Amino acid sequence: IDQCIQDDVLKIFLQKHREAVIMYSRLAYDEEAHEAAIREDSFEDGIKQGIKVFVEDKLEDKVPVDIIREKLIRLFALKPEEAEKYLQSGSEVRYIDDVEENCRNNIVV
Repeated sequence: IDQCIQDDVLKIFLQKHREAVIMYSRLAYDEEAHEAAIREDSFEDGIKQGIKVFVEDKLEDKVPVDIIREKLIRLFALKPEEAEKYLQSGSEVRYIDDVEENCRNNIVV
């Protein structure tokens, strides 16, 4: 603000509303809060990716879906409907992998 006043950039406005501009600039951007939000988003993304890998691994090992669902609820504290979404996405991936493998082996499904 001082530099702008000195350079005659919005000088009169800044002189008149200096405190409001300072207060607004502090409210508008909080670097620590911004970085914390980015870390939290990254952490959540990592958890989601880990759950997906868990489901895909269990499906690959032919673990029954009911057992995988129970483990998702217990180990990751998911609600049943959240666990079901991961199971569905994992099943889609598993199906795609099966189709690709069958194509490589020239097996018609």
